[in-house]
Amino acid sequence: MPYCVCSDVRKIIDTDLEDESVTELIVQADSEISGRGLSSIKSVKLVSMLLTASIIALRDPKSRSIGEFVETLRGPEDYRKLAEDIIAREQAIPFIAKSEEIE
Repeated sequence: MPYCVCSDVRKIIDTDLEDESVTELIVQADSEISGRGLSSIKSVKLVSMLLTASIIALRDPKSRSIGEFVETLRGPEDYRKLAEDIIAREQAIPFIAKSEEIE
C-alpha cells in the first residue's frame, strides 16, 4: 500500500503529468523509503510526498511548488533536502531491552 496518493502529491506540486504517471513515481519513492527501512517514521506520508515531488520536478520542468511549500521549495533538490531533514529528525534510536544493556 502506498504511503501517499496522487491527490496528496498534487497539494505540494503542480504538474501536467497524468495521475497514472504520478502513481508510478509514488511507487518509486515508496520503494526508496521501504528500502531504507523508513516505513515506521511518523511523517512517512510527507516524506513520500516530498520524494515523489522531487522526482516529478526532475521529469516535468514546468512543474512548480504550490501550497504551504510554495515559498521554500523551488527545485528537485529542495524537496529531497526537506525529506532528508525530516528523516534525520525522526529516526529513533533503536530500543535496547534491559537484558541487552551493556555493563
